[in-house]
Amino acid sequence: MNFKIIILTLLTVILSLSVLAVPNLDNHQFYGTVSWDEGSAVIDSVKLVITGNEIVTPVTELACDKVCTGKYGYEGNILRVQGTAGATVQFFLGENQVTTYPYQTGGITELDLDISTVELPKENCDENWDCASWSSCTDGKQKRSCTDLNECDPNYLTSEQEQVCDVTACSMEWLCTEWSSCLTGKKTRTCSRSDSCGVDALSVSKPVESKSCVGVNSLVPPPGKIGTSKEVSESYLSDEKVGSTTEQLKKTEKVESVNEEEGMSMTLIFGVILILLALVAVWFLFLRKKDIQ
Repeated sequence: MNFKIIILTLLTVILSLSVLAVPNLDNHQFYGTVSWDEGSAVIDSVKLVITGNEIVTPVTELACDKVCTGKYGYEGNILRVQGTAGATVQFFLGENQVTTYPYQTGGITELDLDISTVELPKENCDENWDCASWSSCTDGKQKRSCTDLNECDPNYLTSEQEQVCDVTACSMEWLCTEWSSCLTGKKTRTCSRSDSCGVDALSVSKPVESKSCVGVNSLVPPPGKIGTSKEVSESYLSDEKVGSTTEQLKKTEKVESVNEEEGMSMTLIFGVILILLALVAVWFLFLRKKDIQ
């Protein structure tokens, strides 16, 4: 009888020990990273609140470069929270609540906490720079601005580029207006630079902007033109009606030459006819005198 009691006692102890050896799975484990702006207050711990209970865990492996980062709930600082299914777990960084998460029995959740406001460069991003035209060459230098169309780094979206340039090697271009009407024996126009060779290149020869011309004041009325000086002025001194170029004067002279040649031709023909008529008359007179004899 005593032997049976001893056996039962041993079994009871063994069962009790086996029950105590089973881990308690009634918890929710959290871990992740923490991020905040460099220069702000240092975040050295994460606080969790569930059903009025507070749990504080340290932040380790701190590093800063515009944005500071750290870790919580990793090996050596395992963070396990106990509560009832469906309860809300609140996460605080300092005095600020950053997020919440529903409690899950036996859950293991990676949850990153971020309160930084600085945008970080995109990972595996290839920059695509779109650049404007180079500026004019000033003091031996040219500049232009460029923009990264892919926006790889929000803090470095634009850049200024500069290069050495040679004014003498630049191909200058000039843009000139039409020649003006002939006024007081001169025609004028305006020429301006249309290239980007820089101010220093202005010392190079500029296109001609003034030249002599034959105006209407130098024209004379054609032979046979009768009228007062006022009539001549009204007839010949209007650029819009008559013109003011040397070509018009040449045309007038050509017409006069043709008229003179036509007049000489008619006079010659008329003279030849008179000579022929005279010869015929002399011939008839000679024949008549012969018949009478």
